[in-house]
Amino acid sequence: GALNASCLFFCGSLSNVSEDTEIFQVLRLRLGNEQPIAIENTYILHDSIPDIENIDFQIYSLYDLFRTNNIKIYDISHAFSTTKVHNTDARFLNLENDTSVIYVDITSSLIDNQVVEYTEVLVRPEFSKYYTDGIFKNGIYQVNAQFVI
Repeated sequence: GALNASCLFFCGSLSNVSEDTEIFQVLRLRLGNEQPIAIENTYILHDSIPDIENIDFQIYSLYDLFRTNNIKIYDISHAFSTTKVHNTDARFLNLENDTSVIYVDITSSLIDNQVVEYTEVLVRPEFSKYYTDGIFKNGIYQVNAQFVI
């Protein structure tokens, strides 16, 4: 089938992979107290985790699977914005068309900048919280940021 823009971004960010490399997509609806909170749409290289199509992602964390398979995430970047949901996304989140939601773009990479994961998250605003904190280490202020869903 046709590739969507998210998959094309992920595929375009990959280096040293052939055109016929298989991409695996994990699409998850996050619930809290049986209410929809977020939709997560993740792309990873199919061969990065053995037997990935048989893994239950309701039980196993993607990052735990990366660790188990010796994939050492070096950097995770988050970009936050807003967008409006339509059609299927709106229905899954139990929202009206054109409702504004929080949009999070997540890219995880190795020390050599090889992208190993690309995720888009749509979050109902009433279930999102963003905060930052930081520490001084060796005279340098390091900001740690966390988005809580």
